[in-house]
Amino acid sequence: YAHQEILGVFDDRLVTPQSMRAYLKTFEQPMQQFLVLFNAAIDKWMSGAYDNLYSESWSEFKQRVHSALAHVVSTLDTGETAMVFTSGGPISLLSQALLGVPESQLMKMNETLVNCGVTKLITSSQGIRVATLNEHTAFEFAERKQLITYT
Repeated sequence: YAHQEILGVFDDRLVTPQSMRAYLKTFEQPMQQFLVLFNAAIDKWMSGAYDNLYSESWSEFKQRVHSALAHVVSTLDTGETAMVFTSGGPISLLSQALLGVPESQLMKMNETLVNCGVTKLITSSQGIRVATLNEHTAFEFAERKQLITYT
């Protein structure tokens, strides 16, 4: 999703990375303040009440992500594997839907995802299921722990 646009619609001071950095420097804990602002901006976008302010509404984003998964699955023959590289937003959205997590908890799920984590989906006659979510044990060794980063 267009995170910079979502932030800028929420607050003019967040419209560019430069203006956002300048604004956040005014806070004692800039990172914590960013998370508060980011979550509020995402909530506004997800509400659907302001769809006309965005180039892609929340419902359009959801449709695009679910359609992309359906397309990938439709191209696979039995036993074939596909690898898709994406960010935490689509991973959270698909995992939330497949696991039956309420949409209101999606961003809490997203905040826990590790960059370079592996989520594995499997298909069967019963549909698509989550086999692993955010697997990252390859980075848990002392010499690699510094590679673990979050949103």
